[in-house]
Amino acid sequence: MDIRKVDSKVIKLWRIKAVLQVVTSSIVVLAALGSLHFFAELTIPRWMIIVALSLIFISSIFFIFLLPDLKGKYWRYSFDNDRIMLKTGVWFRNKVTIPMIRIQNIESNVGPIAKKFNLTSLRITTASTTYKLPEINSQEALKLQKWIQQIIQKTI
Repeated sequence: MDIRKVDSKVIKLWRIKAVLQVVTSSIVVLAALGSLHFFAELTIPRWMIIVALSLIFISSIFFIFLLPDLKGKYWRYSFDNDRIMLKTGVWFRNKVTIPMIRIQNIESNVGPIAKKFNLTSLRITTASTTYKLPEINSQEALKLQKWIQQIIQKTI
């Protein structure tokens, strides 16, 4: 059983996604503060604006620079003939073993940003839960998907 780490391209992808989320959240917060000021004719205290901007800045640093590295450090996965093992969690560690016999479906998903990095994410569905694997190389994901589908066909 070969325990695999997340590829460095995946961490870059997570950073780009974090930038998009932070920018979107910042626009919403700033638009809410601006609309309160202009439309409700409320005077927003300067300290409230400073606190909001500070929170945006600190959360931006955390979500863009720290969290992707931490997720990449602790995400592990491995495939065996009879099971798939996932290790996740930054603060709360989680280890999941998925028996191949329980897998009902496997789906691949490629977003527009992941496509640029040649990455694909896989979702493995059992009777009770759906598990999302981190993005992996598209060719490797296709081989893995076909291999799991063959095992599923054998168990039917």
